[in-house]
Amino acid sequence: MTNLVQSKSIVKAPQHLSSKQSTQNVDAIEWDDHRYPHQLKSVATAPQTLFTKGTFEHHTNRIAVIGTRKPTSSSLALTSALVGRLAEEGFSIVSGLALGIDAKAHQGTLQAGGHTIAVLPCGIEDVYPSRHKQLAEQILDSGGALISQNTGRRKPKKWSFLSRNHVIAGMSDAVFFVEGALKSGSMHTARYTLLLGRPLYVPVWSRDDVGDLSEGARALVELKGLELARRLDAKGIFKELLTYQFEERAVAELLPFDELSLLERKQSKE
Repeated sequence: MTNLVQSKSIVKAPQHLSSKQSTQNVDAIEWDDHRYPHQLKSVATAPQTLFTKGTFEHHTNRIAVIGTRKPTSSSLALTSALVGRLAEEGFSIVSGLALGIDAKAHQGTLQAGGHTIAVLPCGIEDVYPSRHKQLAEQILDSGGALISQNTGRRKPKKWSFLSRNHVIAGMSDAVFFVEGALKSGSMHTARYTLLLGRPLYVPVWSRDDVGDLSEGARALVELKGLELARRLDAKGIFKELLTYQFEERAVAELLPFDELSLLERKQSKE
């Protein structure tokens, strides 16, 4: 089965691009730049250049928090509490600046005084959705960062949302799937997380709340790989991964809020 994550000794750096650009406070961080996130550098499909604004801390442990654009009030409250706790522990929170869970992940991190990174599906000089321009400014003012694979002003295309999801998963040590449908953009990010071999978690207030999970979140923590593959109409290497690696177990780990110390201990061992 094809491995999307390669060791640093195997991955070849792309041909060197032009020298770092700095236009309107935009930096171009190339693959061979020491600031390029090491988590993403180990991904075979990593972009050659990341265009950034703000403070990009390449050394920080990163956790991605993803979910639906139409969340429940309970999921919003859980997201805010989750990122606040993770920020207190020194994790940088990564999300996509989208409506719903993404926005709450950024906002909750800012309220906790933490560091957050918004990965954009558009050009680095744009903000999508446009209603989040103020949130993007708050992220920069707080010492956080905006990141895009695209320079200048470029409207997002369908494929750019998928690429954005790849960067979110690729630059993160682990991914939290808060709420989402079985077939959704959040599930695509979860799919890529699994292909990269990164930990995938579904947060809940307590283990008694499993019954209240969204369709997608519940499937991730309850369905074994083969059944999930059928439900998702999985094909290719993703179907192989689900069928064999997760033949006897679910693909995500349920992580109650009061057990977040488990994640903290796991990260400290790495």
